[in-house]
Amino acid sequence: MPEITDDAESCRITISYESRLIDLNTARSWRYTHESQQALYPGDLGFEYVAAIQDREITWGRG
Repeated sequence: MPEITDDAESCRITISYESRLIDLNTARSWRYTHESQQALYPGDLGFEYVAAIQDREITWGRG
């Protein structure tokens, strides 16, 4: 909201703004879980197995 200061000799308008990057400091309640996905998109199974693989060690290629 701009701040306007007006007197007999001058008029001053002060504005301030914040970058949209400040939004990165806001915690989100949504997580990459099956339950969060179901709340947004019921029936979508995209995150169904995330909990089962989160701590699993996977060897990629020939080990």
